[in-house]
Amino acid sequence: MKKPRLVITLEGGLIQGITSDQPVDVLVLDFDAGQCGGGDDEVTTIKTYPSGKAEEIYQTEPYLADVSKKFVDYFYKQF
Repeated sequence: MKKPRLVITLEGGLIQGITSDQPVDVLVLDFDAGQCGGGDDEVTTIKTYPSGKAEEIYQTEPYLADVSKKFVDYFYKQF
C-alpha cells in the first residue's frame, strides 16, 4: 500500500486545510493554548510523549482530511 501524501495549508500560522491523496485521519495538537487568548472551555490538558509531562492544548479531535489526488499531485509536482 502506498503511503498517503498530505498538503497542509497555513495562513497566519493557522491551519486552513488538510488534503490527502487518500483517506487518512489527522490529529492536530496546538500547544500555543496559553498564548492565543482562548477561553478555559477551549483548553484541555494532555500528557506529552515520551516524557508524560502535562501540557495545555486547544481542544481538538481527529478528523478525516479532504481527499483530492489531483490537488495533492499539483503541489507535489512543483517540488
